Amino acid sequence: SWSDIHLYPTDEYYYYNRNDERGDIAFFNPADDTYYIGESKKDYSTLKQTIEKEYEKTKKLSEIILNALNYEYEAKLFAIFKGSKEEAFKVLEETDFDIVVTVDDTEEVTLEVIERIWNT
Repeated sequence: SWSDIHLYPTDEYYYYNRNDERGDIAFFNPADDTYYIGESKKDYSTLKQTIEKEYEKTKKLSEIILNALNYEYEAKLFAIFKGSKEEAFKVLEETDFDIVVTVDDTEEVTLEVIERIWNT
């Protein structure tokens, strides 16, 4: 359980309180100046049980990061779990996650990334 997050591309840090809930994964991609904040679960059924809570944790972390960086960067929220493409589309239908990544580790580990296309 990590207690701080380095706010790339700056030298700033955000420090969590001991009992704060936090997202599982946060990384900055300099190629597109975007923060990716995600929640990982063992499988779809585990994610499904607490899907709203998991989304809210990633949303909260994105707000912390973006606020600390004066909203200079974009953030995309994602869920990652062992599951199928069909389950990934269910997550996109039921939540506002921007991206769902499924893991298939039958013989080779394969990641499938499905990104929501927002209509603007």
